[in-house]
Amino acid sequence: MERHQLADLSNWLRSPRRKPLIVRGARQVGKSTMVELFAEGKGRDLRVVNLERHPDLADVFASNDPRAILNRLDTLAEAPLSERGILFLDEIQAAAAAIASLRYFFEELPDQPVVAAGSLMEFALADHGFPMPVGRVDYLNVGPMTFTEFLRATGKKGLASAIDEFEWPPQDDTAIPSVIHERLLEQLRVYQFVGGMPEAVQVYADSGSLRAVSTVHTSIVDTYR
Repeated sequence: MERHQLADLSNWLRSPRRKPLIVRGARQVGKSTMVELFAEGKGRDLRVVNLERHPDLADVFASNDPRAILNRLDTLAEAPLSERGILFLDEIQAAAAAIASLRYFFEELPDQPVVAAGSLMEFALADHGFPMPVGRVDYLNVGPMTFTEFLRATGKKGLASAIDEFEWPPQDDTAIPSVIHERLLEQLRVYQFVGGMPEAVQVYADSGSLRAVSTVHTSIVDTYR
């Protein structure tokens, strides 16, 4: 599913002053999937290190040397990260040392693209006494899918384009026709029920069933609890 913030990731990757990027947001908003789609779209290898799924990997980040960290990850993966590859530290809040290591990637290995994804990182760092690498990382905040993202994901690309092309104040030649406006209102009511959580949107796009969407909502709420 298309996300507007793929453009933000593109701008980050080509920036001459690129810093390690922390993608922040609540669980289930699609942070990891967005990074994976971005790397695939750019034709870049993606080295995924999930620190919640593999907590033992936290020891790799005990070093302050980013090259040593990469070498250890290469050894564990049985393959080196390609020259144009992106290092993706997923669920980074599970390893405070990995968050702290981002400053060393910025200071000593700035050519290596590093993306981290996580939530509640300030709490993780406070528990371990590590400072946040202020000024040495960039942030990208990701939330649920917007209305236009929802429209595109559910096959309503024409309606999404009508919103994108709308200008305020409307002129006679740019105003949205009433029939299109009514269709947008219909879809807005659906969006207000489905919401913007990617799994719920995907289920609705695949099945058209609001009952199935409600089941997904219950599962997401249980996850947060």
